[in-house]
Amino acid sequence: MGRSRVFISSNTFGKAFLAKAWEARGELQKYERRGFAQYFYIIITGHIETVIMSCIKARLKIIMSVQWNKAGLYELELNNEIQSHSLEPITSSIKQIASSTLNEVENAPLSKLVQLYNKVFPENINLVIGSESKKDLDALAVLRNIFAHGRDIFVEFEGEDPAEFKGILDGNPLKNPAQRLQAAGIITNFDITGQNHDSFTSIFFSDEAMLYFYNVVREVESKLKLNNQFVPENMMYHIQELPEIQS
Repeated sequence: MGRSRVFISSNTFGKAFLAKAWEARGELQKYERRGFAQYFYIIITGHIETVIMSCIKARLKIIMSVQWNKAGLYELELNNEIQSHSLEPITSSIKQIASSTLNEVENAPLSKLVQLYNKVFPENINLVIGSESKKDLDALAVLRNIFAHGRDIFVEFEGEDPAEFKGILDGNPLKNPAQRLQAAGIITNFDITGQNHDSFTSIFFSDEAMLYFYNVVREVESKLKLNNQFVPENMMYHIQELPEIQS
């Protein structure tokens, strides 16, 4: 018995709420605003995951829909004779690989989706979006994992006298996102003390940081879409873009 699916991405609802919540963020208290920032990172990461997943799924569905039985015969010269062989065993393997990969895509996190993209497409995603944008995506994935899984936000210090505490980020999951924000000029230095550590961690919840990663996601989506020159796949792409927001 055949099956069909009617669906809508759950991220669509999140993006609709994000646009409304962004407008009202000025009304939020400190902890409420930080809670909104955590939600913001989760939604934009989910969006780019959906984008990458959709690109991969479109390519795999095209592969599975090709009429491979019309691909002709495989010719092999053996003992000075040309032999012709059906490609059916080979095309069956191609379809099986595509189907298996399609199953992997459905529940893959961002890091796995990047691996699958590199497996399915001839162009490495680093070349498509640029190495700096890839680093930003990796940093965004770290923030999303911290917030989505309720992990601690912490800073460790060296020293015994609280007045001379020096903050260190080695081994801290915030290090990678912090380095990306430093590269963008949003974090000016890593001079973290016992007095300013909250000011340091608050940067990740700021408009500047959120908008930086938001614009990274939009740029990555644009580059991935431009990279696909196969019209039938483009016709299968129906992802609602991130809402327009202003600083």
